[in-house]
Amino acid sequence: MESDANIGLTESLERVQRKCLPYISYKRQRNTGDLSPSLSIPRNMIQMSIQFQYLDNRRQRNDIYFMTKLANGTISSPELLKLVQFHVPL
Repeated sequence: MESDANIGLTESLERVQRKCLPYISYKRQRNTGDLSPSLSIPRNMIQMSIQFQYLDNRRQRNDIYFMTKLANGTISSPELLKLVQFHVPL
């Protein structure tokens, strides 16, 4: 469970990232040479084009990568591996 301080910091970081999206849209339009407001790029299209991911999603993905590498032996850490409780159905 995340603390209130962590949640606040996460929201602040994501707010900064979202504020950058209109600037990215402007720069992309400028590169195409067409600055008409009717051709503004929708936010979700910008997010997809730069592979924008929210912090929680990135953390979950990186946790999964780490656990996979730990379980497969790519990361050699017997101390950490002992802490993981595997549940194997019978």
